[in-house]
Amino acid sequence: MALKKILLYILWFVLILYILYNLLCLFVCTYKVNSYSMFPTIKAGDKILVEKSTLISRFFNQDSDIKSKYSFKTYQLEKIKRNDIVVFNKPFKESDFNHLKCDSNTFFVKRVIGVPGDTVAVRNSIYFNNNFLGEFGKIENQKQLFIKTSTIKGVDEFGEAFYCYPYNDKLGWNIRNMGPLFVPKKGCSIELNYINYVLYCKYIEYETGEDLIYEKGLCYIRGEEILSYSFKKNYYFMGGDNVQDSQDSRYYGLVPEDFIIGEAILVLYNDMDHSRYMINLN
Repeated sequence: MALKKILLYILWFVLILYILYNLLCLFVCTYKVNSYSMFPTIKAGDKILVEKSTLISRFFNQDSDIKSKYSFKTYQLEKIKRNDIVVFNKPFKESDFNHLKCDSNTFFVKRVIGVPGDTVAVRNSIYFNNNFLGEFGKIENQKQLFIKTSTIKGVDEFGEAFYCYPYNDKLGWNIRNMGPLFVPKKGCSIELNYINYVLYCKYIEYETGEDLIYEKGLCYIRGEEILSYSFKKNYYFMGGDNVQDSQDSRYYGLVPEDFIIGEAILVLYNDMDHSRYMINLN
């Protein structure tokens, strides 16, 4: 009888731990960073604590770095702000930047450069935001990118590594100079001229599930002429602190709000550099 009681107590103890663990996962999760895109703020090997932006949000498989177990969200807990460091789903599949698709098994960690309603730009490799006067991330990294690319003449000499969203020769944007780009806010409307078609086509197609066709100066969905469009979702512009080696919104464009997992608030430790413990990211 004593052995049965001990086994029963152990069973209840394990069950309570399991319940507490899953309750905790509703609000926070951990994530191991394997890239240098946020260096030096976050280093490869850092294990970061992420406060979820929505209750339940998505569950991380915390022991396999960047693989998710489930994917669903509920209501918003805390608003994402400019300069926050956030974790979100990769917003494209493979190397297809022309279509917005949620890769639920891969996650990125970046800094928020633009929130819904902002207009962002890159000038001489420096991030600008019409609603924010401060600096974004590591300004010295942005200056170094400009210095290293200042000897390059013309867009053609930049090559694929410098070509950027929306990959349209008429705009002539590159990672050193791009924008201005309006970051859509839920409910706001845009006129569907050629420029807005180029900039926002894939987001309209993502929201409607239909192809947006531009022909002879007009836009069409399922053969019906569309003069303007009101966005159904909020979007964000993301940037890596290590601008010379970061796959971010300069390349794949804007990130929908429902792709965001939450805010990175703390470096817990580093698997490779064990001198890094408990570093606040706020």
